[in-house]
Amino acid sequence: VVDPAGGFSQFYKLEAGSEQLGSDVDLARLTANFRYVLTPAPDHRVVTRLALGVVFISDSDRPNLAPSLRFFAGGSQSIRGYAYQSVGNEITVTRDNGDPQKLVIGGERLVTGTLEYQYYFSPSWRGAVFIDAGDAFDEDDMDLKFGPGFGVHYMSPVGAVRLELANGVSENSGGWRVHVTIGAEF
Repeated sequence: VVDPAGGFSQFYKLEAGSEQLGSDVDLARLTANFRYVLTPAPDHRVVTRLALGVVFISDSDRPNLAPSLRFFAGGSQSIRGYAYQSVGNEITVTRDNGDPQKLVIGGERLVTGTLEYQYYFSPSWRGAVFIDAGDAFDEDDMDLKFGPGFGVHYMSPVGAVRLELANGVSENSGGWRVHVTIGAEF
């Protein structure tokens, strides 16, 4: 079903590495994703999302955690109003010309969530208002970022074609961003 009236989706993933089995570090990485769709009345639809993640690793191995095992937030499937994977811990490095540059290196924890209301103007068109929030961070360092916005969705045979505008209202967000996505809800 490309446009479900309701449903609940959950996904869990556990990854682990052990020095005894050839890994550079001992770690466990757990992620969980939830999505809930509800149609409480004709033409009215509510969509919620929640993504959680955590890496369990010893303090001595933290500097050796690969970027591919860290969490990042931002983008159309995370916190709209922010660039893809632009939310996470940052470090400042000095470029060859002496200028400082900030790099997003991600975090060992992830929390993102969405609350979205959709209204059907016709069977093929709906409008949406939403707020996304979350962060990719290290333990005890969460700083939630918020991305409210609105959009219009066209229901195609392959799922909704979504054109959305969102504003990252937290500091240094960069203002309004356009997000275009295509596909089914689940």
